[in-house]
Amino acid sequence: MPTIVCTLQLLPSLKVKKVLGVVEAAIIKAHAIDRKLLETAGSMSSSSFVEASELENGAEMLIKRLEEKAEKIGATHVLGTKISLKKLPEGVVLIYAYGTAVVAEIEQAYQ
Repeated sequence: MPTIVCTLQLLPSLKVKKVLGVVEAAIIKAHAIDRKLLETAGSMSSSSFVEASELENGAEMLIKRLEEKAEKIGATHVLGTKISLKKLPEGVVLIYAYGTAVVAEIEQAYQ
């Protein structure tokens, strides 16, 4: 069964059997367009330019990595998942995700 990753701390249908700890993942995305080129062209602030599709792909990659790490330690779910972005120098963006890996089962009343 694949690991379920969600932002909720608790799900009413879920009975947590064991908390395994925090799982985390991070990736760094560089802008496809050179920062100095944007500044020279004056078309937009280079610090505000990040392709939405790049960020979505980055978030999807992070969730996949969280799933893989959780499965390696025997988790069935990752609860309270958070994803954050941080702009770094030279147009680089750090995308970081973490959550709590747990072993849980869906209660019969919700199946």
